[in-house]
Amino acid sequence: MNTDRFTQIEIAEGESQLAELLDVFKRKGLTGQLPFGARLDKVVHHLAPQNFRALIVTRRDGGWVADLLLHSPLPESSAYYGSPDVLGTPDALPHPTYGEAVWAGVEMIARLLAYAQTPSALRT
Repeated sequence: MNTDRFTQIEIAEGESQLAELLDVFKRKGLTGQLPFGARLDKVVHHLAPQNFRALIVTRRDGGWVADLLLHSPLPESSAYYGSPDVLGTPDALPHPTYGEAVWAGVEMIARLLAYAQTPSALRT
Protein backbone atom coordinates (compact mmCIF):
# COMPACT_ATOMS: atom_id res chain seq x y z
CA MET A 1 0.00 0.00 0.00
CA ASN A 2 1.31 3.43 -0.96
CA THR A 3 0.62 5.18 2.34
CA ASP A 4 4.21 6.29 3.00
CA ARG A 5 3.24 9.90 2.45
CA PHE A 6 0.82 9.79 5.41
CA THR A 7 1.52 9.45 9.12
CA GLN A 8 -0.42 6.98 11.25
CA ILE A 9 -2.05 9.96 12.99
CA GLU A 10 -3.21 11.40 9.65
CA ILE A 11 -4.63 8.02 8.65
CA ALA A 12 -6.45 7.59 11.99
CA GLU A 13 -7.93 11.10 11.76
CA GLY A 14 -8.88 10.45 8.13
CA GLU A 15 -10.61 7.20 9.06
CA SER A 16 -12.69 9.03 11.64
CA GLN A 17 -13.53 11.87 9.24
CA LEU A 18 -14.51 9.40 6.52
CA ALA A 19 -16.79 7.43 8.87
CA GLU A 20 -18.67 10.61 9.80
CA LEU A 21 -18.94 11.64 6.16
CA LEU A 22 -20.22 8.25 4.99
CA ASP A 23 -22.82 8.32 7.77
CA VAL A 24 -24.10 11.69 6.52
CA PHE A 25 -24.22 10.43 2.93
CA LYS A 26 -26.04 7.26 4.02
CA ARG A 27 -28.73 9.30 5.80
CA LYS A 28 -29.19 11.23 2.53
CA GLY A 29 -29.58 7.99 0.54
CA LEU A 30 -26.15 8.02 -1.08
CA THR A 31 -24.93 4.59 -0.03
CA GLY A 32 -22.89 3.39 -2.98
CA GLN A 33 -24.95 0.17 -3.00
CA LEU A 34 -26.41 -1.02 -6.29
CA PRO A 35 -30.19 -1.42 -6.51
CA PHE A 36 -31.38 -5.01 -6.01
CA GLY A 37 -30.78 -7.10 -9.12
CA ALA A 38 -28.44 -4.64 -10.84
CA ARG A 39 -25.37 -6.04 -12.55
CA LEU A 40 -22.12 -5.58 -10.62
CA ASP A 41 -19.05 -4.71 -12.64
CA LYS A 42 -15.42 -5.09 -11.59
CA VAL A 43 -14.71 -1.42 -10.91
CA VAL A 44 -17.75 -0.89 -8.68
CA HIS A 45 -16.42 -3.41 -6.14
CA HIS A 46 -13.35 -1.22 -5.65
CA LEU A 47 -15.39 1.99 -5.45
CA ALA A 48 -17.83 0.70 -2.84
CA PRO A 49 -17.71 2.48 0.54
CA GLN A 50 -16.53 -0.74 2.19
CA ASN A 51 -13.24 -0.26 0.31
CA PHE A 52 -12.77 3.35 1.49
CA ARG A 53 -10.22 3.58 4.29
CA ALA A 54 -9.63 7.27 5.08
CA LEU A 55 -10.10 10.79 3.73
CA ILE A 56 -6.92 12.76 4.38
CA VAL A 57 -6.45 16.46 3.67
CA THR A 58 -2.83 17.60 3.73
CA ARG A 59 -0.71 20.57 2.75
CA ARG A 60 1.14 20.08 -0.57
CA ASP A 61 3.12 22.46 -2.75
CA GLY A 62 1.78 25.65 -1.18
CA GLY A 63 -1.84 24.49 -1.02
CA TRP A 64 -4.08 21.66 0.15
CA VAL A 65 -5.01 18.30 -1.39
CA ALA A 66 -7.58 15.65 -0.49
CA ASP A 67 -6.74 11.95 -0.73
CA LEU A 68 -9.02 8.94 -0.34
CA LEU A 69 -7.14 5.85 0.82
CA LEU A 70 -8.53 2.48 -0.23
CA HIS A 71 -8.30 -0.83 1.62
CA SER A 72 -7.60 -2.76 -1.60
CA PRO A 73 -6.06 -1.22 -4.71
CA LEU A 74 -7.88 -0.49 -7.92
CA PRO A 75 -7.08 -2.62 -10.94
CA GLU A 76 -4.16 -0.90 -12.70
CA SER A 77 -6.29 -0.09 -15.74
CA SER A 78 -8.69 1.87 -13.49
CA ALA A 79 -6.13 3.89 -11.54
CA TYR A 80 -6.27 7.02 -13.69
CA TYR A 81 -6.82 9.43 -10.81
CA GLY A 82 -3.97 8.45 -8.52
CA SER A 83 -1.96 5.49 -7.37
CA PRO A 84 -3.90 2.21 -7.29
CA ASP A 85 -4.67 2.56 -3.57
CA VAL A 86 -5.06 6.34 -3.25
CA LEU A 87 -7.50 8.53 -5.20
CA GLY A 88 -7.28 12.25 -4.80
CA THR A 89 -7.18 15.78 -6.01
CA PRO A 90 -4.09 16.55 -8.10
CA ASP A 91 -0.92 17.39 -6.17
CA ALA A 92 0.06 19.65 -9.07
CA LEU A 93 -3.09 21.75 -8.57
CA PRO A 94 -3.50 22.13 -4.81
CA HIS A 95 -6.46 24.04 -3.43
CA PRO A 96 -5.66 27.41 -1.84
CA THR A 97 -7.47 26.65 1.44
CA TYR A 98 -8.03 23.67 3.70
CA GLY A 99 -11.80 24.13 3.40
CA GLU A 100 -11.73 23.99 -0.40
CA ALA A 101 -9.68 20.78 -0.30
CA VAL A 102 -12.13 19.22 2.18
CA TRP A 103 -15.02 20.17 -0.09
CA ALA A 104 -13.19 18.66 -3.09
CA GLY A 105 -12.72 15.43 -1.10
CA VAL A 106 -16.40 15.36 -0.12
CA GLU A 107 -17.43 15.94 -3.73
CA MET A 108 -15.08 13.18 -4.93
CA ILE A 109 -16.59 10.69 -2.47
CA ALA A 110 -20.15 11.71 -3.38
CA ARG A 111 -19.41 11.14 -7.06
CA LEU A 112 -17.84 7.75 -6.37
CA LEU A 113 -20.86 6.70 -4.29
CA ALA A 114 -23.30 7.91 -6.96
CA TYR A 115 -21.33 6.04 -9.64
CA ALA A 116 -21.22 2.86 -7.56
CA GLN A 117 -24.98 2.83 -6.98
CA THR A 118 -25.87 3.52 -10.62
CA PRO A 119 -26.51 0.32 -12.60
CA SER A 120 -23.91 -0.10 -15.35
CA ALA A 121 -26.62 -0.03 -18.03
CA LEU A 122 -27.47 3.56 -17.05
CA ARG A 123 -23.92 4.95 -16.90
CA THR A 124 -22.85 7.26 -19.70
